[in-house]
Amino acid sequence: MTTLDLRCTTQTRLLGEHPGGSAGGADRYLLVTLPLPWPADIGDHPLLAGLGDVDGPLPVGRTRLLGVTPALTDGAPTVADGVELVVHDRPAGSAHYTRWSGRAAPVDLAAAVAAIRAGDLGGLRRDDDPPIEVLVCAHGSRDRCCGSAGTRLALDLAAETDTDSDADGEPDGPRPLRVQRASHLGGHRFAPTALLFPVGLGLAHVDAGHVRALAHRRVHPAEVERHVRGWLGLADPVTQRADVAALSALGWGWWEQARLATVTGDDEPVVTLSRDDGTVVTVQLRGTEAFPVPVCGQTLDAATKEAAGFDVVSIDVSAGGGDPAA
Repeated sequence: MTTLDLRCTTQTRLLGEHPGGSAGGADRYLLVTLPLPWPADIGDHPLLAGLGDVDGPLPVGRTRLLGVTPALTDGAPTVADGVELVVHDRPAGSAHYTRWSGRAAPVDLAAAVAAIRAGDLGGLRRDDDPPIEVLVCAHGSRDRCCGSAGTRLALDLAAETDTDSDADGEPDGPRPLRVQRASHLGGHRFAPTALLFPVGLGLAHVDAGHVRALAHRRVHPAEVERHVRGWLGLADPVTQRADVAALSALGWGWWEQARLATVTGDDEPVVTLSRDDGTVVTVQLRGTEAFPVPVCGQTLDAATKEAAGFDVVSIDVSAGGGDPAA
């Protein structure tokens, strides 16, 4: 007997929706190590009581608060260690995110988080040699696909990382990944989803092999384009979709500099992406029929939301000071 698979991630794969443009984005990601279980809205966690609207406007621009578990690849923390705080902050004009870290006592956590969200990083230290960090959405109280598939992916990645060291405990080969389960990243229909730092890359429908290939750039991005949601420095879905297309066409070198984007048109938008070196990439998109956003566990006719889709019509490159693919 065949059982109908009504998971939202399975239905989205069958619909063929391209994840490019779905990553969202922020100038600053604030990671707070919070014990499980997590409420559906991470801002309702008891340790964050009194923090207020975690999605409200802030003076430092787009800031995203995420709950995370202790890193699966680190030793188990103790109560005396305090609550770990990590900030991934993208300076203006930078392609990558800078990592800051510190700790706060549980009783001081809400105040420390409020200060960071207001722009004060004085209680943190800058990490000059940051690890490659993988945040895997495993927020089961928000979506069961993330809770199951995301948790499995995080455990798979952590298990593989444990085998990446030699007998002396030193890394053997590429840098190991620092893996954490994270609260809602958005787009659970693309589960398992993940974020990679410091590059600021959103991932979709990935397994451990995809994550490692992308983290270490073992493959050309064109080979894994349908697992790339976008660069977090461009939050608009249309510009992010065009940027993914440029990455696929030009290779990883395209992402070595920050990009600015302008859009003209609606159903057939033209996105102009420019870098400081003078490189300009123009991407012509064409709107497709909207994709229903599946409700996990229900058939497609229960969907109440739609997601816009875009096909790439053409890509034109005007090289500036160097090869954008270098």
